[in-house]
Amino acid sequence: MVIIVIKNTNILDEVLEDLGIIVPGSSIINLTDMYELYEITASNDLKTQVSIDTLVINDGVNDLNREDGLKHISQGTVYEDDPGIDIGKSTEESITYSESWVEKVRMDTNLDLGSYLLNWSYDIKGNINEISSFCQTRVRINDLNNICINVWPYTKYQTFNGSDAAKLSGLFSIQVDFRRQGTYHPVYIKNTKILLIKM
Repeated sequence: MVIIVIKNTNILDEVLEDLGIIVPGSSIINLTDMYELYEITASNDLKTQVSIDTLVINDGVNDLNREDGLKHISQGTVYEDDPGIDIGKSTEESITYSESWVEKVRMDTNLDLGSYLLNWSYDIKGNINEISSFCQTRVRINDLNNICINVWPYTKYQTFNGSDAAKLSGLFSIQVDFRRQGTYHPVYIKNTKILLIKM
């Protein structure tokens, strides 16, 4: 089990806004008692504070130096947009008026046998006027297993996320799709991420 403890080396409180937590001055907090691993690894505020030595990472046994601390809070496999490698992240905005599924991001990977935690997140909004659009998103594994989510997005971007644990091995494709439902208003999606962590 991964343990991530943070130590505030400053006498002043530090705010990790994207985790919604205030770290009191000179305090020690076990983040893994409070958050899922994917939430911790996704925190840019935490990485920033570690990189400037305000917060020190402890792995449950030892305090880690800056470099090792940053590695420790970045565990898991995140696939970035880049030609020629697997895709598991897309920051680009996409729009659809279609009631047919539209693929937003896809990751193809070869996995060793084991238990994995699949996490995903995306920002989504309805049409640019005051009327919200009903839409659906889904996460697919090997074009077969669907995890469908009904979303009622507002006219400003909101973040949605989820997770699923599974035993996987071999070649796998994982994708995030979206589509409009009901009213003829566009749906927008961006900042779509897939995070795969071996447990």
